Amino acid sequence: MQPATTTRHATHPTACRTCRRRGRKCDKTLPLCQSCKDRSVVCEGYVTRWTGVAARGKLRGKTIPILVDEECGEGKRLVKKQSAVSTTKWQTPPPPRKLPLRSQQQRQSQEISKSSHSSSIEWDLPGTSDDLDTFIDYFTYELSGIPYLGSEPEQSPYLLYVRPLTNHVPPLRYVVAASAASHLAIRFQNDSLKARSRQWQLKAMELMRQRLASRALTADFGTVLSILMMAQMDMCTGDCAEFDTHIPAARAFVDEHGSNLPDRGYCEQRLAWLDIMRSTTSDRFLTFTSPDLKKVFSRYRSAAGHVREWGNEAFACPIDLLEYIVDVTVLYKIQPRGQLFSPSTIEKASLFLERVCAWTPPSGYYSEQMGHVVKAWHAGVQLYVIRLFQLHHHHHHRCGEGDDDATVRTAELVETVLAQAKAVKRPSAWSHASVWPLFQAGLWLEGAESFEQRQWLMDFLQMMTRTSGCRQLDVAASTLKTIWKSGEYYDSITAGNLTGALIL
Repeated sequence: MQPATTTRHATHPTACRTCRRRGRKCDKTLPLCQSCKDRSVVCEGYVTRWTGVAARGKLRGKTIPILVDEECGEGKRLVKKQSAVSTTKWQTPPPPRKLPLRSQQQRQSQEISKSSHSSSIEWDLPGTSDDLDTFIDYFTYELSGIPYLGSEPEQSPYLLYVRPLTNHVPPLRYVVAASAASHLAIRFQNDSLKARSRQWQLKAMELMRQRLASRALTADFGTVLSILMMAQMDMCTGDCAEFDTHIPAARAFVDEHGSNLPDRGYCEQRLAWLDIMRSTTSDRFLTFTSPDLKKVFSRYRSAAGHVREWGNEAFACPIDLLEYIVDVTVLYKIQPRGQLFSPSTIEKASLFLERVCAWTPPSGYYSEQMGHVVKAWHAGVQLYVIRLFQLHHHHHHRCGEGDDDATVRTAELVETVLAQAKAVKRPSAWSHASVWPLFQAGLWLEGAESFEQRQWLMDFLQMMTRTSGCRQLDVAASTLKTIWKSGEYYDSITAGNLTGALIL
């Protein structure tokens, strides 16, 4: 008689959110906690805690020695298996060793871009296929251009960095496939794809823990790029608890191993962008300090050192405007809550507003589409400052001569944002880049006379949700509807958690 065998369920290192909040024992079963099921309550999933790297304290950024579980062997077998199995048509033989890594990646990404533009592909909703390459291909063709505003598609960071490494970095491979499945699930309201996306996301986290535990694999570009992709996926799915874990972990990793990461610039800049955007719609303070951000921004200077270049592979607005956003956000968040702003604070905010108003883009520097986006952001940042500090109730906030009526001034700014967004091609990367200033304008559409503007904005956000599969656009629409219905005053930061965590 053979002994009975038992199946060992995969477990998470920490308790689920529901059990932690209720103070109950959790069995940590993946993907959902069995303890919650037994009590007939909804399990809210798990919060990532990187066991391989410290995000704060004296050991910030240091690799912590931990015991690797029995499934680490599976991770090693996975790498060997992937290298042995033939993948899609984008996989190329190993390049000659005489070429530097950056040149290899650029050559491969250019081949990908040319093939993507030379063939017209219509994507059907995937069935029950669990082939990761199918979803990675979808990400490459359909999603890689969304955050990139440059004029040369072959220079997209997703083609330069992400796609080539998906064949060699297991956690990156799984998180890219999970991102594609998540976008499709939101676009088509498909629960099966949503479950598959979550399964691959958990697998990516498991492989990342193993990678961080390995001293041989930790300090490489694939690790920080994987964490960045996880943070971007958290942004699209609205899981900001995970997002607030990934950003500090990635920053600590870059601080510790930056000298060993020759191509870390894009990751560092993109992380800073996500950190700033998160802070504009939440009470969360910036993870990157002012010296960190100045170092990141300083990379975008022309050879002469005079013109501030727009890093449109990482940022959706000009660097100068982004610096004003940081300064204004920090000024707002250091003020005591529940108290009126002091005269000195109002004076500082008014000074920032005057500087934003006086900013002018370089003549002939931007393309037509880029010009529309820049004008939308220029007006959107002004609306952001005015609403944060309620400067429309003060007479000394004027931008230019003759602007005595603050109500007229804000109405003009709202019209500018809407007009520039309407002039942008839709759907496109440019229309995605217009979402943040549109949200700032939407906060001002409080009166019944703004019905047509509200309707256009809702239609725009719904269209972008269907085409991009990003849940944050739906959250933005729900937030604006709640504000309009309530009739209460909200700014961008206080509105950020009304209907769900918001990152734009």
